Amino acid sequence: MQTSHAPAGTLEGNYEFYEENDNVFFMNNQGKHSFEELDVLQLNILRDDLDAHPRALNAIENQLGITNPIYQLKQWAICNFGNFDNKADLTADGVIIHEHVNCEKRGICKFEGIICQPLLVKNGKITPTEIKIIKLIARDLLDKQISDMLGIALNTMAVHSTNIKKKIGCHSKAGITAYAYQNNLL
Repeated sequence: MQTSHAPAGTLEGNYEFYEENDNVFFMNNQGKHSFEELDVLQLNILRDDLDAHPRALNAIENQLGITNPIYQLKQWAICNFGNFDNKADLTADGVIIHEHVNCEKRGICKFEGIICQPLLVKNGKITPTEIKIIKLIARDLLDKQISDMLGIALNTMAVHSTNIKKKIGCHSKAGITAYAYQNNLL
């Protein structure tokens, strides 16, 4: 019996997009390819996804000055699928799955939550401050340490922690840590 060495997210006709050395690639069950090798069908699915987010398209066109349709889609892919995480970003049946991209510009990018989609969760979306707190909780820091690092009151930290647990549907810091690992926040 022959075994497959393809990443799980690329099996069964799925696509995994990622950025590497300022270039966009995708993997599918046929291997690694440059973004430009995408079929028209997949490009149209990505285009429909970008067009469904007019604020993002406006920012890409008018603020970043990217008018070439392929370069617009590449920017969209970088901001919404840029990590290689072994999970499908585009399924064989055309479903787009946005992911939280660990971008070096997180927290300082003026397009955060506009071009890159906010981290949607079970009960709402995670704010940039909550992402910082999730990362610090996952590093096993105490609430007091986190509140001191962020310059917030301990009671405010407790409220953030409670809100995070409600939003992601867990009941403990262990659940928050698991969520951080499962969603590439570390």
